[in-house]
Amino acid sequence: MQIRRGCRQIPALAIVNSGLILFAAYILFSKYLSEFILYIAFALLIFGLSYERGTLARLLSTRWIVYGGLASYSLYMTHYLIIQTYITYTWPYWKTIPNLPLVFRLGILLLMALIFLGAAVLSYRYIEEPANRRLRRLWSQRKVASNGLAEVIP
Repeated sequence: MQIRRGCRQIPALAIVNSGLILFAAYILFSKYLSEFILYIAFALLIFGLSYERGTLARLLSTRWIVYGGLASYSLYMTHYLIIQTYITYTWPYWKTIPNLPLVFRLGILLLMALIFLGAAVLSYRYIEEPANRRLRRLWSQRKVASNGLAEVIP
């Protein structure tokens, strides 16, 4: 898909590539570039990807990725609790973790990622979704009640 701007058309892929180039430039030359470059890069990426219809857009619109996006707020809300719980129960062993073989350290990282995802999905499914449904129902009842009230009282 192409984005119209005045008389010229700018392909969405060019916008995405511009964002990626700015991001790479910041990574390579972060000593010399302002963090403002990152804001521009991510704005271009988000804007370009929202109009992109290629392989990446199809990948990002799969059911699992979309559900992950819906559960991302739950991830944000639960990750700190999980990290603090992990630190509380593993603190005595922290000096030995760097000495563990790489496979074990990667296993710990994978386990933490799975716990994060599981907690986010459970929180979204059993707390956030029911709360949203209830709030929508209450809001629609309130709108119906206020519309009915407006009709009764001239």
